[in-house]
Amino acid sequence: MIRTAPLLALPGTMRELGADLRPIADALGVPERVFEDPDESIAYRTLCTLMAACAKATGCVHLGLLVGQQSGLQTLGALGYLVRNAPKVGTALDTLARHMNVHDRGAAPSVERQGVHGVSIADTVAVLAGAMRAKALDQLERDADRANA
Repeated sequence: MIRTAPLLALPGTMRELGADLRPIADALGVPERVFEDPDESIAYRTLCTLMAACAKATGCVHLGLLVGQQSGLQTLGALGYLVRNAPKVGTALDTLARHMNVHDRGAAPSVERQGVHGVSIADTVAVLAGAMRAKALDQLERDADRANA
């Protein structure tokens, strides 16, 4: 299960792309509250199916990235608060990697130390989030290809 906080941006993104989310969500049995309450949860498979269907409806294969760009540490709830307030970058990343499953059971971040110096928490987390989004987009594209085969 995945917290729906990052999905709060999906309805607006779909509107900007000229598509209506509601019929897609209804067809998949996704209730409106998923797009309104950041603490709701959704099954990872349902999320992937929803995002693939939305990408197909809009013709925008990078829809997940557009939605993700509107996310920040606040979408991680209490975990985001802990990351933002960690005393050191390493502590922030360790906290994120160790507890990400509370927010998202579909992601498995890890931390590899290579002696990086002078990197802010926000920049580091943004890079990590970008990598996670790219991995998720790759999975969504594979799921969409299977669904369309």
